[in-house]
Amino acid sequence: MFSILEYIKDLIGYWIFYNPSVFWTVFALFIVAFRQLKISNNTNKATFINKFNEGFFDNKYAVDLLTLIDYDALDFQISDKGCGKDNYSRGFQYFVINKDVLKKLKISPEDKIRLAKKAIFTSYEIDSFFGYFEDMGSFERQGWLSIHDIYTSFDWYIENCWENKEIHKYILNERTKQPNGEDLYENFEYIYQKCVSYTRAKQEKEIMWLWNFKWWLFKNINIRTKRPWRI
Repeated sequence: MFSILEYIKDLIGYWIFYNPSVFWTVFALFIVAFRQLKISNNTNKATFINKFNEGFFDNKYAVDLLTLIDYDALDFQISDKGCGKDNYSRGFQYFVINKDVLKKLKISPEDKIRLAKKAIFTSYEIDSFFGYFEDMGSFERQGWLSIHDIYTSFDWYIENCWENKEIHKYILNERTKQPNGEDLYENFEYIYQKCVSYTRAKQEKEIMWLWNFKWWLFKNINIRTKRPWRI
């Protein structure tokens, strides 16, 4: 049965043996077009990464939260009174700025006064900032960002935030108290796990194509079974 692949094979064979100049001209044009496309993709990718970096640090809570989380200056609290339409079983969740730790921070007096007045960060403010980590995990899974891009620019922030014990309390409370909440911050957890694994692979000089294959395999297993990300 005639197929398009057989036709293309015969056409290429004809060009090579009977009209090689046409074949090599087309081949050269193909290589040039491929290289131009690659350059264009790399440029678009670099632009996307730069804009994402700007958006991450332009978040009005970014620097404050990164500093407070790094120095364990946030304490997770739950008010049993609830708030508005909030589910009373969850209560109103917020983070109190530890005043004793705040006093010791090597930041400007103006920033200390400002943070002391603020006193708390609500869960909504935390979610507004951590949404970027969720986006990182989602973009990496879809191929818009590579693990190398994320590791280079954000690894320290991702690991520091995810490993904070008070942040863990908040995420665990959200996952256990919200209906169908077991997959909350799934992409954040995924990119944390992958950054940790990537760091270890680099330090142990692991063969990277094998490492990439392992993660490709785990990703497809999780997609097909529709399980929250765990590795």
